[in-house]
Amino acid sequence: MSRTGFVTILCACLGLSSACSMQEFGFERDEREIEFEHDGQDYIDSTRQKYEVNSGGTLTVDAKFGAIRIRSSINDEVDVLVRKRFRATDADQVRKAFSNIEVVIEQTYNGVRIEVDQIRYPTYTKWFWQEDWPDRVYVEINVIVPEEYNLDLITISGDIQTGNIAGNVTAETLTGEISTGPTEGDLSIKSNSGNIETSRVVGRLHTTTLTGNIKIGPVDGDATVDSNSGRIETGTVEEDLQAKTLTGNIKIGPVDGEATVGSNSGSIETGTVVGNLHAKTLTGNIETGPVFGDATVSSNSGRIETGAVAMDLHAKTLTGNIETGPVDGDATVSSATGRIKTGTVEGDLHARTSTGKIEIGPVDGDANVSTTSGMVEASNVLGVFETRSLSGDIRLGPTSGDIVASSTSGDIEGELIVTDPSVEARYDMQTLSGDITIQMPVDIPSVIDAQITIGEIIDPWLPNWWHVQRRIKSDFDLNFSRIESSPGNYAIKAIGETNGGGNRIKLVSTAGNIRIRSKDDE
Repeated sequence: MSRTGFVTILCACLGLSSACSMQEFGFERDEREIEFEHDGQDYIDSTRQKYEVNSGGTLTVDAKFGAIRIRSSINDEVDVLVRKRFRATDADQVRKAFSNIEVVIEQTYNGVRIEVDQIRYPTYTKWFWQEDWPDRVYVEINVIVPEEYNLDLITISGDIQTGNIAGNVTAETLTGEISTGPTEGDLSIKSNSGNIETSRVVGRLHTTTLTGNIKIGPVDGDATVDSNSGRIETGTVEEDLQAKTLTGNIKIGPVDGEATVGSNSGSIETGTVVGNLHAKTLTGNIETGPVFGDATVSSNSGRIETGAVAMDLHAKTLTGNIETGPVDGDATVSSATGRIKTGTVEGDLHARTSTGKIEIGPVDGDANVSTTSGMVEASNVLGVFETRSLSGDIRLGPTSGDIVASSTSGDIEGELIVTDPSVEARYDMQTLSGDITIQMPVDIPSVIDAQITIGEIIDPWLPNWWHVQRRIKSDFDLNFSRIESSPGNYAIKAIGETNGGGNRIKLVSTAGNIRIRSKDDE
């Protein structure tokens, strides 16, 4: 039957009495079965076609608009059903709407191709309260394919859904959402403003959306996930993962390869990463699970918390706090104004902050720690320990390596131990206006040099209560002396050896007190 004859029948159907709740007509045209239905005010034009195909082919859908739904079956055939749905009461509008939507279904050398296009676009001017009839046409593209089949799907304004597919899948939509079932092949998905959700993928995964959220299930290959302002959540990734969003949060599951994760203003949370981890955000927090490779983590103003790191750790934030788990390699940690707390570090440690407190756990290597106005607390440093603070106190627990500690106006406290008597350590502590207190074993071999550069200030023209007296107190026998450094100012020195000499201990305070205590090992 010709297209003109079909239009004539269509117009006649639309003119029937509304007492009929359903009007249905069917006829053959180019070996395609076409059904026309009228249910209330909804008019449906259905086009269906089946093709015998071989597994491993490709279904290609190129639609200007319309929802795409793909299912699979054990049959070696492609079953296509395309429905146009339009709600109207005017027969002329229905005729124009359906005739303007062109559906082409054809079998190609490697599969089946479906095209849905709009033949012409309205050029007339309408008022703002009026609707264009093409905007009210809804198109559904339902296809059943063999389980082993490839999919290449594109639509502008519709959703895309796929079922269980053993083949490569490419799906793209501008404003719709995309969801996929289990896929045994590479999966590539793109949506401008819709959400994306995938089931298990046995292959490589690549997903992109501008403003939508992304949630992916387990991936047995590499995974690349990208969103501008949406949230990202992933399951297990067997190989490498790259995840990036501008303003959304990121939460990733275990990664058996390397993980590169970035967000401008969102938070980042990671599970176990077997390879190296790179995580960066501007204003969000970062929380990581165990990392069996190197970990590089940075945030401008967010908090950072890391789990155990099997190799080296680099953690940096401007205004946030940092807390790390055990690190089997070297650790470099810095914050401009935040607090820093580290676990055990098997290698060397470098920690920096301006106004925050620094608290470090055991360090098997060297430690270099500095803060401007915060306090420093450390213990069990086996290597060389260098620490500086301008106005904060420094408190050192049992430390067996060299110590170089300095503070401008803060106090310094330290506990010295010796694990290897054959190695002489160096202990150098200096402060301007703070006090120095150390505690050391009674049997430690040492050479002590303690001095207060301004020990006493005596002015005969001032009352006695104005006089300032600073002291050096020691539980060990030392030689004390008072030296006039300038008229009315006296420096105090205390020098001596314990247990035959050995470890060099130098304590200098400009205007504070010095206390040397003995510790009985019993």
